[in-house]
Amino acid sequence: MFIKIPRSRPGEADFPRVLYVRLTRLDYLSDSEYKRASIEFDGIDAEKVDGITDVEERLFTESSHLPFALIRIITTRRRFEEVLGAPPAVGTWFRLRIEPQGPGLMTWQAQMGPDGYYAQSRMSTTGGGPLLDPLEPPRGPSPRSLGAAVAKEPLPTSIAELSNRFTVGTDWTLIEQILQAVPPPEKIVIRDVGQASFASFLNDAEQSYLHFDTGLPVSWNAHTAPKSIGITFANEQVVVLSHWDWDHLHAAFSIKQLLDAKWIVPSQRLGPGAARLAMAIAKKGNLFVWPAGKTFNGSHMWIAECKGSPRNANNTGLALRAKLQSGTEALLSGDADYSNIPMSLKAPADFLLVTHHGAAMAQGSTPIERASKTGFAAVSYGLGNSYRHPHDATQQHHTLAGWGHWRTTARRPSRPRDNRYFT
Repeated sequence: MFIKIPRSRPGEADFPRVLYVRLTRLDYLSDSEYKRASIEFDGIDAEKVDGITDVEERLFTESSHLPFALIRIITTRRRFEEVLGAPPAVGTWFRLRIEPQGPGLMTWQAQMGPDGYYAQSRMSTTGGGPLLDPLEPPRGPSPRSLGAAVAKEPLPTSIAELSNRFTVGTDWTLIEQILQAVPPPEKIVIRDVGQASFASFLNDAEQSYLHFDTGLPVSWNAHTAPKSIGITFANEQVVVLSHWDWDHLHAAFSIKQLLDAKWIVPSQRLGPGAARLAMAIAKKGNLFVWPAGKTFNGSHMWIAECKGSPRNANNTGLALRAKLQSGTEALLSGDADYSNIPMSLKAPADFLLVTHHGAAMAQGSTPIERASKTGFAAVSYGLGNSYRHPHDATQQHHTLAGWGHWRTTARRPSRPRDNRYFT
């Protein structure tokens, strides 16, 4: 079956608007001394939350879309701190005031709809400030009050509790039973989904039955996606989620079959929109949260939790290594830096899904070695994406590690855009 991918469209929102948001990703756009950053937040309307005691029942339902939005701010670190009173640290909560225009920070809002985050508006963040998470102990000195920033105030406990709900491990026996029933793949397809990541195990009939991430681009990268993707589903579906970033899970909105899969997910703090999706999966009895410290060692599949900073979703997610029916092996690492992948998964491999869409790697990090000349390294990204992925230096690092030329899902002069297959 072919599934049409939604495109970005003009959004509508009430102004001025105040949101509670969690900073979920930070991407620097150059190596300049005065470099700008792309700073993204997962948020919810403050006025829809304030004074509500049963947020789950009132807002976190399948029919509730309008209170949720993703926010993207483009600015320098210094200017961000001048307006909002604290540095842009991943995992931090903020209160944002956004308006159609004004002398603030250049901002895009992607409003949640039935098919995901595609309704986009251009605006300005004119004020706000950091929020105190009541469920997290204080870290370091309180932020300074700068520019238009307001004094630090507490995040509503109702939202903090929901964002923390999916950090408790599920019964490990159930997760083992699900994974032990997964047969070895005949192929692994790295799907062309634009600036996102979506890989699937295929059986001999070309049916998908396990997915490592289910990403589609959100509005500001929707132009990078193909018009449609073709998927044939087997009877039983399993999703192994590397981490809770939207470009690794957004397809769950537009491909409804994915909500009926069994989801094995990392234990991470979530923003409001991600918590809503997790709740929808949990209500179907399909959410299985990875317990800390566990490693799955199967006959043809190995999964482990990455070992980065607790506040960094990229480096605390799940990585997967698989042996195909041919005997070749592949490593899928989500967005985790190679230095944070557990040693049990880092042996030389025949195939590699390059981490983080080919973004710049941490200093001193090196790719795993190539086991043979049989396979290749694939990179999933969209041409003209807003993060300027991939990074030239990252490709050079992979070449030095023996991976040669990447095979990209995006178009290159010598290759059209397409899926890439590990066999």
